[in-house]
Amino acid sequence: MRITEGQLRRIIREEIIGEAPLDDIITYDVNQRQRSERTPSVAHPSTRSRYKRTSGASYMDITRDLMRSTKDNWVIITPSDTGMSDLTVGSPRFKEWLAEKRTQHPAGTIFAFVSVPPVGGDFKTPAWAVIHDLLGHSIENSGPVDRMRRVRWAPRELRLALHSALPRELQVSKSKDDKLPDILAAILMGRLDPDTAHRISKEYVTRRRDDHGDYYGEGFKSAVRQHDEIIDGIFAAVDEFVTEARAAGFVNLKPW
Repeated sequence: MRITEGQLRRIIREEIIGEAPLDDIITYDVNQRQRSERTPSVAHPSTRSRYKRTSGASYMDITRDLMRSTKDNWVIITPSDTGMSDLTVGSPRFKEWLAEKRTQHPAGTIFAFVSVPPVGGDFKTPAWAVIHDLLGHSIENSGPVDRMRRVRWAPRELRLALHSALPRELQVSKSKDDKLPDILAAILMGRLDPDTAHRISKEYVTRRRDDHGDYYGEGFKSAVRQHDEIIDGIFAAVDEFVTEARAAGFVNLKPW
């Protein structure tokens, strides 16, 4: 059977993007409001850094490298206006546009719609915008309220210990109280596994016992179990987020 030039290009494209967990960051033009009223999303070209090192093609190269170990194929959609995001994703125009985009990407691709603009003073680098904000904070703000409250209440020292175990490029936040999003994103990308996290958790409880003289005997075992539950909750939050995104082939990214 003879393969046409168009078919050959499609085969080559599918082979290339099939190996790239982040296939693309694409824009979607929302024209429901006056241009002066529009609030472009996080990672939209107009909200990115203008430094040459992190702009243009470099932005995509950096982001693809950061997400290289993610199991799923992702396409991130950055709308030109987030003022009416719920109406946008529910509109026939967007659904038709998305259906067409699905034909251009491998089956199972997760399309992630960015529903919010950057917050005041937020960072514009790919690591901060995509990893910390869009993935990390979106996972943090998903799932059952009670479970996520327990996850957020993980001791600061434990969060710091988990964060310090991440690959350096994923240690995005410098704030001691804003480490959890980096941890959640790293788990999504397969860069922090449960065994390592549980080991770090037990080491934390042991250090606390040795430093403060608490957690002895049954108290130590109970503390280990309690902190293991925190670790399990962190991984469960990521698993639920990804499972729902896979099932729908779509996820609304709402970091705040």
